[in-house]
Amino acid sequence: MMLKKLYIGAFGKLKDKEIELKPGLNVVYGENGSGKSTVMQFIKAVFYGFDRKERGLSLPWDGAKPGGFVLFESGGKEIMTSVKFGKTAKGDSFSSADNLSGDKIS
Repeated sequence: MMLKKLYIGAFGKLKDKEIELKPGLNVVYGENGSGKSTVMQFIKAVFYGFDRKERGLSLPWDGAKPGGFVLFESGGKEIMTSVKFGKTAKGDSFSSADNLSGDKIS
């Protein structure tokens, strides 16, 4: 699997942030408090979810609806997984689709 693009609509301190990743090594860097750990937490939450403590720390600081998408390549397919996070796990919604054909993936 190779990550290709992240879009963070709102998550922690980040809002409307797009990050393109290239083949090979990608480095996320910046000053303290710039959101590096938040980017990593977003990736983790999209693929694995998070516990209650992490959820509270990851909700957008301005009260916006948390969510975004991850575009990745796996098994020769380009897949987009979109997510909207709620205040609890019951409020989370995830959807994945083949980015080229638009076919939903369960």
